[in-house]
Amino acid sequence: MSDRKNFIVLSRDVRKEIEEEIEEGKMVRCVSHLDSDGLSSACILSHALLNKKADFHLSIVKQLSIEVIGALTKEKYETYIFTDLGSGQISQLEERLKGKKVFVLDHHLPEKESEKIRQVNPHFFGIDGEKEISGVGVTYFVIKELLPPENSNEWLVVVGAVGDRQDKGERNSLIGLNREIVRQGEKTRKIKEELDLNLFGRYSRPLHKSLEYTFHPYIPGVSGDETEAVALLKKLGIRLKDEEGNWRRLVDLTAEEKKKLTEEIIRRIAEGETPSKPLDIIATHYINLVEKEERLKDAREFSTILNGCGRLGKPEIGVLLGLSRKREVLEEADKLMVKYRKELAGYLNKLKNSKLVDSRNGIAVIKPQANIKDTMIGTVSSILLTSLKDKGVVIGIAEMNNETYKVSIRAKPELEKLELGKVVREITKKISCFGGGHRKAAGAEIKKEKIGIFLNELMKEINQFQHF
Repeated sequence: MSDRKNFIVLSRDVRKEIEEEIEEGKMVRCVSHLDSDGLSSACILSHALLNKKADFHLSIVKQLSIEVIGALTKEKYETYIFTDLGSGQISQLEERLKGKKVFVLDHHLPEKESEKIRQVNPHFFGIDGEKEISGVGVTYFVIKELLPPENSNEWLVVVGAVGDRQDKGERNSLIGLNREIVRQGEKTRKIKEELDLNLFGRYSRPLHKSLEYTFHPYIPGVSGDETEAVALLKKLGIRLKDEEGNWRRLVDLTAEEKKKLTEEIIRRIAEGETPSKPLDIIATHYINLVEKEERLKDAREFSTILNGCGRLGKPEIGVLLGLSRKREVLEEADKLMVKYRKELAGYLNKLKNSKLVDSRNGIAVIKPQANIKDTMIGTVSSILLTSLKDKGVVIGIAEMNNETYKVSIRAKPELEKLELGKVVREITKKISCFGGGHRKAAGAEIKKEKIGIFLNELMKEINQFQHF
């Protein structure tokens, strides 16, 4: 049973301590993750610190690795706030940042509780950090009273939660504390829910591009393939352009056209060799009622734009977008999003080459020879998992540098007892590497000479739960 009350109490206590650091004139050192949840967390924290006129230094990182922590120890800051990361590295933070005031606002499976570090993590209160609240939600509950009343940032919480794939409720909706935040946005008439096809870019993309760029759920023969997306629409008799020559979007379709498209996608998913459920194509969309820019109105699209910024090495564009939405920033972010989707499609097409994916007892292993960026391997692994009916786990391996591999592991929810984050953290600790994560999504940085040992140990653990 969850203990929401004490989670809120701790959040408020930590907020007071952060405020005391600010009032003492301390420079605040902030570190967050590069995905949409981490960038949303960084945006909300930055809003609060700017509102309090605090001095701060923000960094966005791939992982809170031993090297990153080592670099932080060489700095002369006294106050540190980690958002959307840190709970898996508490021992390292205790040891390396001894004597500093350290706050960790995270939702990943925690390594342990700490008396030396102020850690706010929902798992300590029976709240599922994989489904009910993301990193940005934890950050929100801690610092929301430091935000200006007119900009309380519930929207960015929704964006981060959707981006972290926490839409686990009925019709792909948000649940738990995420749901509470949606309700708050609805009360202030800033957010509304819409039930519609789960296609990317409903408001802002040509329909054929929406189909091409949709990977969750994976649409057999269409996802990642513009030619097939156009062919599908022509087969259904759905015009690509209107009378004035403008590209038609999903929101421009008639009820009859949308019905035909829905039925065709459901048929393809049902008949395809993917584990996606036909009704996954219907989803709850969260709409920003005060946002005029169509590319940012839908939380799903906004989260993808942020992901694109982070994964392609431009996280600062994502943070600026969340802070200001200046036209030049939006245009740059949009270019990154298009590049991001194209790269994803390219990687997925490349993986159709069976030599690049090794299959072992219900486990698919993406080999490093696939040459997928280390910042993209997690996303690619997640999508590949949704496209394989006979695999329960995907392990993606990408080269980080000459000495290290980034390994991303994704498991299907049917493997209920498998806790990847815990398993990966224990294995990496044994071999002096770094890793951790959630129950069904984890990551690790493995020295190349130890990759064989890591994979053997990981597969032993996974095979105890495999039924594929």
